[in-house]
Amino acid sequence: MDKKRCLFKHIAVLVFFNFYFLGLMAQNGELQIQSEVSKIGVVQGTIIDKSGKEPVVFATVIIKNKKDKKILTGGMTDSKGNFKVRDLPEGEFILEIQFIGYKTETKEFLISSGNKRLNFGIISIEESIQELDTVKIVLEKSTIEQRVDRKVINVGKDLMTAGASASEIMNNIPSVTVDSQSGNLSFRGNDNVRVMIDGKPSNLNTAQLLKQIPSTAIKKIELITSPSAKYNPEGMSGIINIVLHKNNKSGLNGKFNSGLIKRANTIFNNFAALNYRGEKINVYGNYSNNIGKNLFSSVISKEIDNSTQFSALSFGNNNHLYKIGLDYYINDKKAVSIYTNQTVASRENTMLADIIYNLNDQPNSELDFNNNITSFIGSYNFIYKQEFDKEGHTLDIEADYNALDNEEDAANIFSLKEDFNEFIKDKRTTTIINLDYSNPLSKTSKLELGAEYRMRRTTNKYLNDNVLLNSEYNNDRDILSAYGIYSKDLDKWFYQLGIRIEQYEEDTYLNKENQPHIDFSNEIFNLFPSGALRYNPNDKNSYRLNVSRRVDRPRLDQLNPIRQFANLRFRLIGNPYLKLQFTNSIELNYIKQIKKGSINTNVFYRKTKNEIARNVFLDPNDSSGDEYIISYLNYDANNSFGLEMSLNYKPVSWWNFNAGFDLYSTKIQGTIDDELFEGDRTVFNFRFNSNVNITKSLTLSAFMLYQGPDQRLQSKKGEVYFVNLGLSQTFLNKNATANLNFNNLFRSLNFDLETHEALGVYGRFKGESNFVSMNFSYRFGNRKNKGVSRKKRDKKESDSR
Repeated sequence: MDKKRCLFKHIAVLVFFNFYFLGLMAQNGELQIQSEVSKIGVVQGTIIDKSGKEPVVFATVIIKNKKDKKILTGGMTDSKGNFKVRDLPEGEFILEIQFIGYKTETKEFLISSGNKRLNFGIISIEESIQELDTVKIVLEKSTIEQRVDRKVINVGKDLMTAGASASEIMNNIPSVTVDSQSGNLSFRGNDNVRVMIDGKPSNLNTAQLLKQIPSTAIKKIELITSPSAKYNPEGMSGIINIVLHKNNKSGLNGKFNSGLIKRANTIFNNFAALNYRGEKINVYGNYSNNIGKNLFSSVISKEIDNSTQFSALSFGNNNHLYKIGLDYYINDKKAVSIYTNQTVASRENTMLADIIYNLNDQPNSELDFNNNITSFIGSYNFIYKQEFDKEGHTLDIEADYNALDNEEDAANIFSLKEDFNEFIKDKRTTTIINLDYSNPLSKTSKLELGAEYRMRRTTNKYLNDNVLLNSEYNNDRDILSAYGIYSKDLDKWFYQLGIRIEQYEEDTYLNKENQPHIDFSNEIFNLFPSGALRYNPNDKNSYRLNVSRRVDRPRLDQLNPIRQFANLRFRLIGNPYLKLQFTNSIELNYIKQIKKGSINTNVFYRKTKNEIARNVFLDPNDSSGDEYIISYLNYDANNSFGLEMSLNYKPVSWWNFNAGFDLYSTKIQGTIDDELFEGDRTVFNFRFNSNVNITKSLTLSAFMLYQGPDQRLQSKKGEVYFVNLGLSQTFLNKNATANLNFNNLFRSLNFDLETHEALGVYGRFKGESNFVSMNFSYRFGNRKNKGVSRKKRDKKESDSR
């Protein structure tokens, strides 16, 4: 095993340096060719915005040969919009001005012995309505964009996303649902989804992570349904990437946002950002918080002993998120960026539960559960970007380090059982080092290569002052991978083929008090192919086909065999022997542009091997026979299907709406009390979002969501539906915006839960979903001229065609 690991690491290092020196050789080769020609010419000028008459900062200036259209040289405008390109040979050339969000401007010119210096003076460029490489789903001020491998939701433009945290806005996102009781997120009907922040994984579980991110800190959410081989292959349903705000506009810019949610307890959320962009540097920072308390109640009945459990829960959050970063532009071709995200979060949760036995002499019981959780998360990122003379020829080297320190202190006070306190301490670190190399082989083809090393270290300690055993659980993972992608653009056709190779190693150690320790390792070598095919017969129709192989590595809560609290009658205990779950998927997408909108249709099929499913059984250590254990097992295989349809339409200039319907079907299987149960699970959801412009500055919005009944192995959840209304007013020359939202207008957001007949448990749950929220935001500084932002790992704009 050590020899193979060593060999694989040597190969990766060799590939890394080969890529780097290959790029340097390519760059030096281009410079050498240029040096052989007499260079006598100089061109200069000033680029301004056509409408605002302001200088356009950091616009790209390209010089091409007129004859063969090949790029000769180029540059970038400075902080005043000026540019100067020297050392041009004699000949006929094309000057090309490019800037994100603007139409490309071209001018022809001649360099000769009698015309060596040329000043174009002021060149005006105008904003472009259409964005390159993007199919618009919602017209004009859209909130959703459909790209070749993802949907992009621009959170800042969606009125109905004014919730306090990311968890509260996710139900407004297509194909995504959040369980209002557990906070667990599912994507396309499945909770095996990979959630990232700024393209990086987090050490927190998804439910906890979403509650800690203030909604005001989010810039956009990317739903990557068919990731290419460039991405880590985790997540059967795909990837959800939450992109936080980072400003790189020229000059001094800032934004402030403050909001509150009024319910039984008021929740506050605030956001402030500031940046300064000069010719060589961009310095930025932001701070956001989410402070408040949520209440939740439930009534659960159990047939076996004819008992009823009444529970009242309180979840208190005090979350703070800081981000500080620096971009340094060494020259037109090289840039270095660093940033850090720091999260400080605390939660104070309580549960008061009474169990009443209706028809027997068993005494009633009470539980008073309190726990306090503190979390500290630090993320540190470094990236070096090299652009070569050939357009699109780039090299990126990135390092990322993420550390979590999480402590939980809980007290369990029973009326009929012995009280006990428990303490859980989690420490996790993740280190990622990766290389990305992109080389356009021609005008229509491109080669991408890369390598990545990923290391995660986890320590979980459980201490108990009474009946349960003290334990320590360690889980270490090392993943070494490399990928290659080739793409070809043939006018109406585009295809992409990729392969990712991966060496996965896992070491597990469990030590329970007074028991033999568990120590074992797992090592797997895998291939993950991917492919994409797109056909655009005209500008009204677009077809896309994607295939991929992905993996779900068991989550820590699924692996950790140390007892985890669930509720009064259920305990969660992981299975450290779970195998990896593999999924092969195929997806077909069709987009139809109509006169006043568009129609988007997706269908997909998945086949899963070693499916991870729940295993529910009576707790053998509970003499009352009243408590159950929830754990996990692997099953052979499973098939699932999905259909998603959306309509985006603007019937008149002052009204636009989008409606979406999704349907998912899969086979469910698992065991309850050692008995295998199988069945079919079909889930459907409907969303409708409408925006009416009452005036140029006042907008009325309405959002409706309906979730149909959901049959799971352990339970069946009833239907869920709600309606939200909102008003948005802009003023102070559109620099300020005020929002007023009414959530769950008809107080309908409750749900019923019926468990499997073997358990015989029925419940009704209700949260504080009916509330009024208010939000105010103000921005200042330069609102138009963005500088060229650094290329981030996993953002993959080059593939967003």
